[in-house]
Amino acid sequence: MFERPSPLRALVAVSCVALLALGGACGPKAEDLETDGSKADEGAADGSAPAKPEAPAKIDPTLGALASTECRDAMRALGGLEALRTKGGRPDAKAAQAHWQTLEPWVKAMDRNLGRVPVRTQGRDVALAGQHAAQMGAAERDEDVQRALVGLTTQIRLVAFLEARRLLTVASDAKPDEAREPELLASQWDTAWCLWQGAVQPLARRVDASPTRGGEDWEATITAAFTEGRAAIDGSTHDPAITMARRQVIEKGSYALIHRLILDRAAAGEDPTGPFEAGALLDLLEDRIEDRNGPGLARMRKAVYGPVRDLEVAELERDLAVAFIKRARKYCDEAVTGGSLGTPEAIKGAWEGRIYSQVVITTMGPALSDAGFDADAYLADWDDYIEAVTAADSEAAAAISARLVEWNCAYQDRLEIAACTSSANETE
Repeated sequence: MFERPSPLRALVAVSCVALLALGGACGPKAEDLETDGSKADEGAADGSAPAKPEAPAKIDPTLGALASTECRDAMRALGGLEALRTKGGRPDAKAAQAHWQTLEPWVKAMDRNLGRVPVRTQGRDVALAGQHAAQMGAAERDEDVQRALVGLTTQIRLVAFLEARRLLTVASDAKPDEAREPELLASQWDTAWCLWQGAVQPLARRVDASPTRGGEDWEATITAAFTEGRAAIDGSTHDPAITMARRQVIEKGSYALIHRLILDRAAAGEDPTGPFEAGALLDLLEDRIEDRNGPGLARMRKAVYGPVRDLEVAELERDLAVAFIKRARKYCDEAVTGGSLGTPEAIKGAWEGRIYSQVVITTMGPALSDAGFDADAYLADWDDYIEAVTAADSEAAAAISARLVEWNCAYQDRLEIAACTSSANETE
């Protein structure tokens, strides 16, 4: 097995240091010094006491400290729905309805935030979640109640994940603005963390513990990215080279773990909620798939909601790979061909390509083994590419980029994609 330090592993290691640093302080206290560094008790020239500038309000540096109350309340209710499922047996429909009543106003607000409110109708998610809640009360068979609870819970996860993505984008892409409220960026980042903790972290833990799809430490990796991104926010400003890159680790890492869990649940045909949950989780990846492999998305939905005996997990994995390998292709050489080496945008893109490639590496390796492909070496190339892009090393970046493109296109060919592409959709 090819072993070497990687940026992903470094994120996990550094997070412990970052957590300590966030809560500490060093050097003299701000109130002991004037803004020019002189001693504060040396009076003014006329003998009067010097005027001290008003100190800016101190922002709590703890990750999650500034998360919104609305998020905390909503994720607490989502946790209540989760608990109903983990108890086993027939879920309590009345208890689920009570949790849904708590969540409904929040889901309505999120639908408005996300633009998921069709004209003259209620929001898309509040309608679907309400249907699942109603089905729980009406269903007679235990397995139908269990599926309805999975549907309700996953619909809430989807809303929370989409809102977390929106907040992370707003915070990491924010331009300098002196009029911005000092706590705004940190609050947006913290609320995204609150949403991810409540909606996606439980999925990460399930994947990490899976005997067939686990072992990649997604929970630790994404937690580290949240921690480092928060540390890069300083009042009304932030370091985009860090926040933009860490957002990609969070977002694309979440896609990766959801991808793993879809396949895990699709294979659990003996569980009445297995393939059904795989289908519900596909909605969290919908906008990653529909414009790269739209026909494949339709096939996958038909398969997971159809007879279990007809479900081929390998076919699901292939259709997912078609979408994700295309998305990875864009970032194999974007920084090189676009002349943007060293910029926050280029660093961000390199991280996107790295994690999109990790999504498909489990099938890419076997498909290309006869051509001499080494999966560990390929991911190591991505790690080196991130370093070269960050350092604006054009020679190294170009050399590595050529290999990334070569293997990406080779896998697209094995998947029978008509031409190597980063954006074209499949056709029937």
